[in-house]
Parts: sequence; structure tokens; C-alpha cells
Amino acid sequence: VIIGGVFPARKTDVGTENLFKQKPEPQNCTIFISRYYRWIQAMIFVIEEINQDSNLLPNITLGYRIYDSCHLTSSALEGTMWLITGQAEPVPNYRCASRTPLAAVVGDALSATAIPMATLLGVYRYPQISYTAGADILSDKNQFPSFFRTIADGNIRSRSIAKLLVHFGWTWVGILVEDTDFGELTTQNLKLEIGKTDICIGFSEIVPTFYSPARINYIVDVVKTSSVNAIVIVCADTYIVPLMEEMSRQSITGKIWIVTESSSTSAVFMKSHLARTFSGTIGIATHKANIPGFKEFLLNLHPFTSQNNLYIDIFWEHVFGCKWPNPDTSHATDELETGTRLCTGTEKLNSIDISFLDVSELRFTYNVYNAVYAVAHALHDLYTCKAGEGPFANGTCADIHDFEPWQVKVSLTL
Repeated sequence: VIIGGVFPARKTDVGTENLFKQKPEPQNCTIFISRYYRWIQAMIFVIEEINQDSNLLPNITLGYRIYDSCHLTSSALEGTMWLITGQAEPVPNYRCASRTPLAAVVGDALSATAIPMATLLGVYRYPQISYTAGADILSDKNQFPSFFRTIADGNIRSRSIAKLLVHFGWTWVGILVEDTDFGELTTQNLKLEIGKTDICIGFSEIVPTFYSPARINYIVDVVKTSSVNAIVIVCADTYIVPLMEEMSRQSITGKIWIVTESSSTSAVFMKSHLARTFSGTIGIATHKANIPGFKEFLLNLHPFTSQNNLYIDIFWEHVFGCKWPNPDTSHATDELETGTRLCTGTEKLNSIDISFLDVSELRFTYNVYNAVYAVAHALHDLYTCKAGEGPFANGTCADIHDFEPWQVKVSLTL
């Protein structure tokens, strides 16, 4: 039984606005994000843990297929079709694979990619469980009948922000929101909640999802010239970074930033050159929890023993600042040409201090953990179903070896 996963392990390098005056450049996913890579490892860890549990799905082995959405809607949909059809060149409504069924899809992280995925998966009634997508619209079961999540919906976020503003007496605020469906819908809901109070909105600006110097400089000017001191940020860290870098470059200080869970725990805001700008930031975060054994699992990752682990070689290069040798050239030539040391495999993860290994603040990682367990328990309910007592017509049960995706959805709903 297969559980699919869609994660934004990488993102494109800084792109520019496409004005359609020349052929667009291809989007290359070149920037590796170790924080999101840990979410992938959480899914792998949980599936291995479940397979070793004799009480949960005994005699049933779970497998996984994971796809990198690269923070792109097109890639997320491509990965979804790959999971549904079982082939790299997908043919809609046709599955060319073994009888091993796809039970559900865990992901994606961003609401901007989770929404189109939910539309597609809803057509085929495949259950989808997102671990961070908080857009309010995803709660609409008429539009997204197969969507679930292990994070609170956006209504709670908007009410929390409004109450926070009232509590501190901030009556003149600004809003910075990402240029996605999630950003637009969240802004609508936030303005609705703020409208119930005595708070006024000084400005509401849209942060581009691509690199646009003109747009970024315009937003910076708005922030600089406005008398607003409390600014709400509803934006994923991958989109807000270019703007914050420019804020820091222009030495904008004295502002109070209220950052939502989309980026509040990101290491980006901990960078030393941004500290002065972000001094006084208040972040809204999801609950955190401990995952027993996960730290040891991460420390045991190694390119030589985890060859089938997605991006393990890229991860190794990222954390150790080295490059794997090119098999077509000599080691000496590699070092001379790249100017960096070569990876050898003798590097030790327990010898470095990186946020990837810090399991004391597991929030979205824990949401991934819960999402996989939710699917496992739904499958267990199908597996242990007794004839005559099942949830389907006339008390019938599903066959754990040959079920329909909507049958897993029913178990998730119960």
C-alpha cells in the first residue's frame, strides 16, 4: 500500500517578472531548503515506524512515493498526476502500474499549490492531507471533498491576529500578503475580523511571488512613509525574503512585525543582518511536540546507507559545504575547478550544529507525522473491518489489497 507525498524541498533561483517580450527562461529548482527536507524525512521515519509496529496494520507493508513540488503549482500538479497514474508521463484517467494501491497523498505545504492539487485529487476522490496549508477556502467540502489537514484553518488565524492587535492596542496597522490565492483569501478574512474592531488598516500591499525590484521598492517606500508601526505579514518565507532583505538594506527599523505561521519559525528571520529590522517581531506558531526516535533517525542519514533517500547527496553537500567528486575527472581537478573541498562520506552529522537536527521545536514536522498516522489508522480500520459491520452499503468492508481511494476517505472521515 502506497502513501504519496508532495513536499517543496527546493525552490527556483531568483526569477524575474515575465513581461512576455521574449521567450521565458525555464524555471530551475536549484535552492535546497533543509527545513523542508526534514518534513520528507519525517514521512519516511513514520512509515518505517508503522511497518515495525505489530499492532498497526500487521502483515501489511506501507511504501511511499515522494515528489518535489519546488514551490511551483505546475510541479505540484505534475507530481499529483505522477502519483495517481503511476508513471512519469501521466495519461489522465489511466493508471499503468502494479496493483499496489495509492491510499492517499500527504501535501503540499503551501496553500497556493495545495488548492489546485485538492481540485485534481477531489475529482478522483483521493484523500489529501496537508500539513501546513491553512487557506480558509480549503474547508469548503463542496469544492474540495477529499481534502483534510493537520493544521488549523485560516479562520482561527485571522481571529487570533485580530485579538492580538486589540490586546496590544494597535489601532493603525499595515498588511503584507503574498500574491497567491491563499494570500488573497486570507486578507479578505483578516479584514473581515479586523472590521469587527476599532482597528484601521493603513495599507495592504501584495508581495510578489517572483523577484520584482520595482514592486519590492514600491512596498518598501510605502512602509517607510507610512505612520503605521504594526505590520501583519501573511506570506511564506520563500516569498518574503527579497522584501525583507531590501528593508534591512535601507535600515528600516522601529516597526513591530506580526508574522503568521507561514514563516514565523523560519530560520530566515534569525539571520544576523536581519536582526535589527526584525527586532520586536511577534510570531504566531502552531503547537510543537516531540517525536521519539526522530533525532537518532536524522543522525543516521548517510549517502552510503540511504541511497534511495530523496536528495540525500544534495543534502550532504548543503550541510557540509562540499561537493561530490565528478566520476569523469580526478579529485584534484574537481577541487581545483570548483574551489571547494570534496565530499568523502567520512563527514559526521553529529559533529555539526545545524537547525535541521534540532528536534526541540517540531511544529510542521509534527503535522507531517500526524498526517501519515491518520492515513495509517484509516487503512487499519479498513483492514480490521468485520463483514456486516462495515461502513459501506449493507455493512460491507473494503479489501485492503484492492480498495478504492474514496473508501480510505470514508475511514478518514469517521
